[in-house]
Amino acid sequence: MIELFYEHPYTLRYVRSGPTGPYMDAFAKCVADTGFARDTGRGKLCGAAHLGHWMALECIDLGPPAPPAPAAPAISVDGIRTQGLLETGHFGLERIETARDVALEIVPPAAPLVWMVLAGAGRIETTGAPSVPLAPGTTVLLPAALEASTARLAAGTALLRVTVPGRLDGAMV
Repeated sequence: MIELFYEHPYTLRYVRSGPTGPYMDAFAKCVADTGFARDTGRGKLCGAAHLGHWMALECIDLGPPAPPAPAAPAISVDGIRTQGLLETGHFGLERIETARDVALEIVPPAAPLVWMVLAGAGRIETTGAPSVPLAPGTTVLLPAALEASTARLAAGTALLRVTVPGRLDGAMV
């Protein structure tokens, strides 16, 4: 699947190496299926490959890929639909869609969150700070030290939410 975005053999080897390498073809399929343009998809794959190479430098190993788990059922509440797509010991991936205009309270996370906006529009509002616009193709890092905020999302907005375990998750017995 990576070949949809890259042709050069060196680049293909680079993207498929490192701890994230075994996951990259599936990630490329997800990026393509979502409808990202070739240049945007390249940026997302390049970022994931760089993350993998940084993980290798930090001696972080994801281990062998687990067999695909059956998809979690979608949950719909008050015009918001969530669908868990992937859950590993290192990160989780969830798709969120809005059927109507919604205001979501963003609870300060225990670890950073990443939102990748696929469709629609919105903004994140935090007291004492400028609002952050959300448009398709936007990727937003929500830091663990985030003040209480509100995401205002228009009907038809879709985003991917990436979560990582907090520093102490799994450290306590």
